[in-house]
Amino acid sequence: MESTGPYARILTEAEIAMVVKAMRKGLGEDIARMIPGGTNAMADSVRFLPVAGHCNWLREAQGLTVKEAAAALRVPQYRLLDIEAGSTGRMRADVLLAYAAHLGVDPEWMCAWAEANRQLARKLGLHALLAAGEDGPERAPARKPAKPKSRRARRSKE
Repeated sequence: MESTGPYARILTEAEIAMVVKAMRKGLGEDIARMIPGGTNAMADSVRFLPVAGHCNWLREAQGLTVKEAAAALRVPQYRLLDIEAGSTGRMRADVLLAYAAHLGVDPEWMCAWAEANRQLARKLGLHALLAAGEDGPERAPARKPAKPKSRRARRSKE
């Protein structure tokens, strides 16, 4: 598993717990309780930081803008911004996998991250990473959802 960069290290459970505890302390318990999803949401964000940071770092190292990467993948820019911001609640697995492949994220590293964060990987729909072998994950190409047909087109089929 060869992955480099400042975000390539996958956090341990102890590190995640330490960061979440520091976040709660820094915010204060009253504010921490107001965060939707509470401690679990904070932990998920911390767990996803290596992936988010790694994607951001690789994109910038390649001199790509979010707009250019989104155009190459044919996805809206906000999907890539969600990934880089660690917004796991709005993330799509197909876009994440396509983006990681586009940036050259090592598939073995992605599998190792998913294994270390099994619950979050499942929640994000990254089941393929958990079942992947040495060849890495299967990647579904990101694509725009099909536009709904107009009423006129639906009626003409009937």
